[in-house]
Order: sequence, then structure tokens, then C-alpha cells
Amino acid sequence: MSSDSMLYLKKQNLIPYTNKNAKIGILGIPFDSTSIEVPGQRFGPRDIREQFSKLYGYDFETKQNIYEKIDDLGDIDAVHGSFELTAERIKDTIDHLDKKPIFLGGEHSITHAIVKCLKPDVLVIFDAHADLFDTYQGEKYSHISYLHKIMSEKLVKKAYVFGCRAYTQEELEFAKKFKVVLVNPKDVKKEVKKIKKQNIYLSVDLDVLEFNLAMGTGTPEFGGLSLNDLLSHIKTVLSNNKVVGADIVELNPLIDSQKTTTFCAAQILKEIILHM
Repeated sequence: MSSDSMLYLKKQNLIPYTNKNAKIGILGIPFDSTSIEVPGQRFGPRDIREQFSKLYGYDFETKQNIYEKIDDLGDIDAVHGSFELTAERIKDTIDHLDKKPIFLGGEHSITHAIVKCLKPDVLVIFDAHADLFDTYQGEKYSHISYLHKIMSEKLVKKAYVFGCRAYTQEELEFAKKFKVVLVNPKDVKKEVKKIKKQNIYLSVDLDVLEFNLAMGTGTPEFGGLSLNDLLSHIKTVLSNNKVVGADIVELNPLIDSQKTTTFCAAQILKEIILHM
């Protein structure tokens, strides 16, 4: 990264034992100002890093050391209360980035700002919700409307939401019109294999997990994916496509008292690193 891009990066709570020459960069975006439930996702990057740093580095299946594959670049200094100003800082950082990024949220509104910069053809999302609201209580930008903005602004050609099981009739109609494929949990294994040789961005909302694993998010839903199944689906997506970047969003450590969801986030981060 150039020195100009360091303006909005805060070097704290970094993952130890990383490789400055690695091709993958870890970036936190501690932003939660559009959350409609319990705020606290701004602490997600810190806790994901802490839990991830407890993992053994060597992976017996791929014979890779996860720490050698990443360079932790720090957190983008979010402007709390302003999605627009935070989005500008995300853009400035990405514009100077020379590594393939994995972003740690924060809430899901950050994906809109990231996709606008990275310009993938296809967006692959794991999420319990469609997030296709036009506005929420008059507010244009929200973590439940980010995908509506991405599709209406034609930032990608197509989007898939795997594990989706909560949406309104209006969201369903918008999805059909704007090429958003909503896939319920029981059909994910079959449908995820159909995405091949695409230029994709991967976004993982932790509430896609089954209810007892997603209690550390503001909006858990019954009927989600097991952690093992989610990791398998992520591996399939990353192995079959060209990936421009990824994010893990919606961890709220303030309500994750048992650190169950935090543990899941760390395992998901490991899987993305191994196969991206």
C-alpha cells in the first residue's frame, strides 16, 4: 500500500505472526451506525482477530500455514454516524491496495461500498435475509438495504443469497426483477455448485448459521446452516471461481457472551484464507 492510503488505517489489535509479503490483506471496518437492532458490530474486527489468533496455523488438509498467507493491514477508521464518509474512506483505502482483501465487519452496509470499488461480476452472499429494502424509516443506507442499492445501481450482473429464509413480498418481487437469486438452506448444496468460472465477491453474514450459532448477531433466524456445511459451501465457491475479495459481517461481541459466533467467524476466516 502507498503511504497515502495509510491515512485512514489504524494499526491496533492486529493478528500476530503474519507475512508482510503475503498476497492477501486483512482489513477491519468497525462500522455499525446503520444497525436496526443492537449496535456493537464495530467491535467485530477486534474479536474475530483475537479468536483467529488462537488457531493453529498449519492446516493438515491443504498443507498451508494460514498466517503465512495474510498481511494484517489494520482497521479503516470509520466515521461513526456517517455511511457516506465511511464509504469514502473505504474507497480511498481500496484504491491504494495491492493485496486481495478480506474485510472484517462491522455490519453489512459496508459491502455496498466495497463492491462499488472492486467491481465483481457476481456477488455471492451467505445470509439469512434478503436485505432488499429500498429504505428503512426513511434512511437510504442501511444494513438491510445494502443489496437493494448494489442491484439498483447495477454494480454487479447477478447476486446469489444462499441460506436465505427471511424476506418480504416486496423484496421477493425486487429480487425477481433485478437478478437476485434467493436460495433457501436446503437447496444451497445443489445450487452453489452451479456458479463456476465467475469473477465474484464473497460476503458472509454470520446470521446465515443455525440459530444457536448465530446468537452473536443482532438478527438470528431459525433454520440456518451448520458451520461444517457453510465451510464446505465456501470452499466450493472459492475453488470454482475467481475471487476479487471477501467479507465477514454482523458479529456483535456485546451479545456473544459465550463467544460461539466469534469462534464461527474465526473458522470462516480461516476457510476463506485457505481457498481464496
